[in-house]
Amino acid sequence: YHTLFILQVKFTVVFSQRIRYLNQEVYMVNTDAIRWNQRYFTNEYRPLRHPRSLLYKAKPFLPRSGLALDAACGLGANAKFLIQNGLMVVGVDISLVALRQAKHLCPKLEAVCADMENIRFPKASFDLIINFYYLQRSLWGAYREWLKPGGLLIIETLTLEMKQKKPEISENYLLSPKELQQTFSDLDILYYREGWAAKNTPHPRCVASLIAKKPL
Repeated sequence: YHTLFILQVKFTVVFSQRIRYLNQEVYMVNTDAIRWNQRYFTNEYRPLRHPRSLLYKAKPFLPRSGLALDAACGLGANAKFLIQNGLMVVGVDISLVALRQAKHLCPKLEAVCADMENIRFPKASFDLIINFYYLQRSLWGAYREWLKPGGLLIIETLTLEMKQKKPEISENYLLSPKELQQTFSDLDILYYREGWAAKNTPHPRCVASLIAKKPL
């Protein structure tokens, strides 16, 4: 199916120390949404009900309050962790199935069903942006713009070494060596790592992990 539908979304954005309500029409091609909805209907992503370990490493650097963006937020475990640590969170995901589960897990989440490529925020909107296992290089410039000065950026996603275990994965969705570090070298990098996590398990991952701060 190639159905096109319009979703009216309303969410709260902290901008210039004021609360503004933004109304935005988001156009989504339903093919991607269908694929992800089908995945979330299965138990494949059930283990992802716990926050990523990188968030625990980042906890000393997290702002104590403010607004966070969780890009491709999935089932909401990372958003819940941030809310429990004092932040308001806007979670964006293409899967309505995932967002319904995320809202059930975390009622305070401001959930937006949209393709990240089709959504825009004002400059300097967020104190924190997190991006886990979602690679869309065209958004990297937007992340810089959407972060407030002094804001924190956390990214973790797969690298080319994943081809050793899963050769079917397209290189378009995998990071080259040091790509993430070099791309955000203009930020203050607080933590960076590349390597395997859980290599000898049913779900091996070779990832690049970044925690960086936008200069004041």
